[in-house]
Amino acid sequence: MFRILILIITSTLAFGSYANIEFVGEDKSNATKVCVSSVTDKHLRFRGKIKYYGFTYQQAANFIFCNNMPIAEFAQYYQAERNSSFLNRHSKSPTSITEFALQPTIDSKVFVSAELNHTAN
Repeated sequence: MFRILILIITSTLAFGSYANIEFVGEDKSNATKVCVSSVTDKHLRFRGKIKYYGFTYQQAANFIFCNNMPIAEFAQYYQAERNSSFLNRHSKSPTSITEFALQPTIDSKVFVSAELNHTAN
């Protein structure tokens, strides 16, 4: 019982540290809007925004880089697991799920910039 309580408290603290982060796009580009959406929106809304901003799922997963990380890594880093696993299914080089789990963050405001890398694998 004690282990379950510790697990619940640890999980709450870990997720709580990301709940107060504000993601701000550094520009108004469609790629930046998709990056912000990858960590702030629910799964279905995120998928809709990819299409709305003119990308296919494969293009988003393979060519959009957010703060110098592939978008799937970026989503995983900020614990948007469902969006990250969705992007991994469409990526040529999937990101390990445990690779970026529970990364600490201090900033309450994260500025997001994006670039399209058409030479990605």
